[in-house]
Amino acid sequence: MTAGALQVWLTLARRFPPPWSVAQTPGGFKVLDANGQSLAYLYGRETKADADIAKVPIMDEARRIASNIGKVPEPFMLPD
Repeated sequence: MTAGALQVWLTLARRFPPPWSVAQTPGGFKVLDANGQSLAYLYGRETKADADIAKVPIMDEARRIASNIGKVPEPFMLPD
């Protein structure tokens, strides 16, 4: 791990401690840190037609995006 990557990890760990999780909300998903702080909201619609009108992803896409955001801290985990 480079010094820059370590600094980024330490900043993330202090402000938004892992593990991050995904919770379903009405109309989408949210990403939470270990303290329950909301980090991101992803909104979606059930059908492609509704999603196109609202210019948001369908719910499955919103779930996948939220899941990928929730995985961000994992590559920066420091060894025990």
